[in-house]
Amino acid sequence: MTSATLMFAKNREDEISAALLKQPVDLETLRRISREKGGFQNNGTRIRVWPKLLNVNRYLPTDYRSYIDPHRDDTQVRCDVERSLWNFSHIKTWKDSFRDKRRIALLEIIMSILCRNKSLFYYQGFHDVVSIFLLVMEEDHLAFALAEATSAHYLVDYMTEDFDAVSKSMRMLLVLIKHADAELHAFLVRSKIEPFFATSWLITWFAHDIRDAGEVARVFDAFLCSHPMFSFYVCAAVSTTVI
Repeated sequence: MTSATLMFAKNREDEISAALLKQPVDLETLRRISREKGGFQNNGTRIRVWPKLLNVNRYLPTDYRSYIDPHRDDTQVRCDVERSLWNFSHIKTWKDSFRDKRRIALLEIIMSILCRNKSLFYYQGFHDVVSIFLLVMEEDHLAFALAEATSAHYLVDYMTEDFDAVSKSMRMLLVLIKHADAELHAFLVRSKIEPFFATSWLITWFAHDIRDAGEVARVFDAFLCSHPMFSFYVCAAVSTTVI
């Protein structure tokens, strides 16, 4: 790293620390930083920032495993977890024994969220979101608390008994694409292409499609600082770039 890069990282860290120390926390500064180059920079900083964004007290752990009971979605969750924790480049070298332990932790977090929040239904892709919290946070109880809060505040519309709400909300993408790229929108309409190509981007916050966990965490920086609709704008922006 160059001296300029190191200086930038140091100044950014100092700015984040100052924002966190203010009473109340300076959320406006954190939101601005979340959209700037590098976001919150590293997982050490995210461990400090993400709980503040989601109003989670990292020093009051929840005995989340105590909530686990037989659940309607148990079979599907287990199937998805058994295929998880492979897609990110830095974890491909994990030993199988360690991977199995982290999968158990992932399963317990997901099942605890579902059992503790009876109105939430599992959807395929939710495990990808929870995986990021598991990889970024150093403590499983903190990963649980953040994933649960994200479920309640950001993903609740996707965790319904059916996917009807998702199907309807996906139409918003076409509206946004039309404003950003009229030519692309006309092509999609002419070709009768529905916006479901962006479904995994939206419901997993790109965790299913990006192969670098650090880059996904960077996306989470911005999403956790934003209104839930912000993810639609990002998906629309990506659509105009890759299609």
